[in-house]
Amino acid sequence: MNTKVYTHEFIDIIGANRANYMHHMTANWCPMARDDRGQLCFGVWGVVGTTSRWPRVVNMWEEDGLDGLATALAHELG
Repeated sequence: MNTKVYTHEFIDIIGANRANYMHHMTANWCPMARDDRGQLCFGVWGVVGTTSRWPRVVNMWEEDGLDGLATALAHELG
């Protein structure tokens, strides 16, 4: 059984910066989140303009169960 918890977030991008944001997330932020919070960046996707508002990106995070989610949220909101 998989005890992981998956969360996602929608990020609205300003102007033509989607590629810059996606690079920043995968190259800089995701490794830092793994080290600081124990979060794994499961994926970063660009939303196609015909299906939703755009430019937009979806980030998906893998948390180490509910305890991992609580730790990540405490770090983010604390």
